[in-house]
Amino acid sequence: MVQYPKATWKPLQGHSSAGTLAQRTEVILHITDGDSEVGAFNQFQASTGKGASSAHFCIEQDGTVYQYVDLNDSAWHASQVNGHSVGIEHVAMTQRAADYYNSLDNGNRVEMPATAAQVKASAELVSWLCKLLNIPPDRAHVREHCEASPADQHPWCCHAELDPNAVVTGARQIFQSSTSTNQRILFALGPGTPWLRVSQINDRVKLYPGDFVPSVEAVLRDLNRTGDVTLMESHGRIIEAQRSR
Repeated sequence: MVQYPKATWKPLQGHSSAGTLAQRTEVILHITDGDSEVGAFNQFQASTGKGASSAHFCIEQDGTVYQYVDLNDSAWHASQVNGHSVGIEHVAMTQRAADYYNSLDNGNRVEMPATAAQVKASAELVSWLCKLLNIPPDRAHVREHCEASPADQHPWCCHAELDPNAVVTGARQIFQSSTSTNQRILFALGPGTPWLRVSQINDRVKLYPGDFVPSVEAVLRDLNRTGDVTLMESHGRIIEAQRSR
């Protein structure tokens, strides 16, 4: 089982499909369009049949992170990308949803945007996920529900109440401040990757935020000495490299 260390484990029973961590190549951001994590969890658990849904994580307004689904498994959060993504819900609500719920019970709910605490917690989680999955913390790999799965017809999810750019900017800052040059090279190589030419590694490492790498070859030799990278050389020059572990 793969769990986020800062999350409270709250498993959803029977609301995921078997998979592997290696399948996960992007992160999808959502809003619950409801006013509490408890409500979101209960709605997921009550969903059945073709309408059954879930997410890997849900972040409450105070920044508390709950994990519902093992990261090895596929949560049902964005139909077009479920098999290769991680889904993160954020407790937030559009005025449109508030008006709908108020019409049902004569309530007085109002629009509820994501909070600064949620954005911070989401950025920390996204940065951690990007390291775990060996993907860059950028908007090509961290997308909104409406971008990743337009067939679901959720046009306001998540930018209506959560700025995805703010989450990614925060994640990139955390990633950069907590990652060494050697680690960035390893992320660029990725787990189980084929042999990559030095020029390919150079291109990949630029996707990961961090200090300028003056010599990828020097870093690769350092990683080779520690057993993390295997090298293919010719006449004293590195031709290709592969991650060893």
